[in-house]
Amino acid sequence: MSSHVLLVEPEDLRRRLAGVLLQYAGTEKASRPRLSQREMAMMLGTSREMVNGCLESFQAEGAIRFERHRMIINKKALEGTAMDIMKAKAYALLRVKNTDLEQAAAIVERQPGVMMIDQLEGFADLIFAVQAPDRESLARLMEQAIATVEDFTEEVELLPARTR
Repeated sequence: MSSHVLLVEPEDLRRRLAGVLLQYAGTEKASRPRLSQREMAMMLGTSREMVNGCLESFQAEGAIRFERHRMIINKKALEGTAMDIMKAKAYALLRVKNTDLEQAAAIVERQPGVMMIDQLEGFADLIFAVQAPDRESLARLMEQAIATVEDFTEEVELLPARTR
């Protein structure tokens, strides 16, 4: 079996690693993802040593800490680190067909790039925000998130956020 390692810019790797950690962190403020550094490196197309370096910088920033060989994620701090890199954001309003709203919300919430989701009363049933480093990535992540609940959805409205 051959392996390929891509050369990645450090900031791009930090952004992508922060995204992986946030995706696996769940909804708690501090969670324990069960990914090894080797698995993270394989997901990101880089070396374990590069992942280790990024994790050390996240630890120095207070975004993660290690306890008994487990990584504890401070989700708010890691989101802050990721926010410095994330430049594009959009919201989606979904009107959901007669189905379990909780189920649709849970499915969307697990998608990469989804930073928040809330149930609404009125015209739309759900609102969620997707954040990405650029508009191209944002479009891809938003499309992916909407596609996961396409069978449940009657209507979708996208609202891009203004960049600061």
